[in-house]
Amino acid sequence: MPLPPGLQALLPPLPSLASLPLPPPPPALLRRLHPLLMVPVRLMPFPLQRRLLERLLRETFQAHAAQGHMRFLYGRWVRFTVTDLRSHWNVSYGDLGPIVADSLLRPDVTIRGDLAAFVALAHQEEDPDTLFFQRRLVIEGDTELGLQVKNLMFASELPHMAREIARVAAAYFRQLA
Repeated sequence: MPLPPGLQALLPPLPSLASLPLPPPPPALLRRLHPLLMVPVRLMPFPLQRRLLERLLRETFQAHAAQGHMRFLYGRWVRFTVTDLRSHWNVSYGDLGPIVADSLLRPDVTIRGDLAAFVALAHQEEDPDTLFFQRRLVIEGDTELGLQVKNLMFASELPHMAREIARVAAAYFRQLA
């Protein structure tokens, strides 16, 4: 039941939940919850994953594609394997833009690592060479193609929404460590 306008004007406004200072959850709790947080991604149907990834790739590499810098991927397949998600995606590029395919094909190169390493790369929080030298990201197969992809990923700016997701994810993984 709403308060009368005169009484409501006398009361201080209530803070929103977003403005309340909440302490970060303890790292031990995050480490225990981490496997459960990965389940929704694994359960998401592949057609939805494909649509989301193709849109993200199109927006991220739009300027590079317009300049012809994506041609090195035409007819080539890169598999991104996220070990802690137990998921992978095959990615290529064609005249109509990015292509994300099921796992039945054989990739030219595989880039493998945990989600924290890919987030650090996307958020440009860590140098990609450091991630590879620390073996947090691993390239298998056509190493030259893998290095081109890695350099392109690090040189690209994420679209606003993806940048915000990467920022939140990077903060999450800093708490998890």
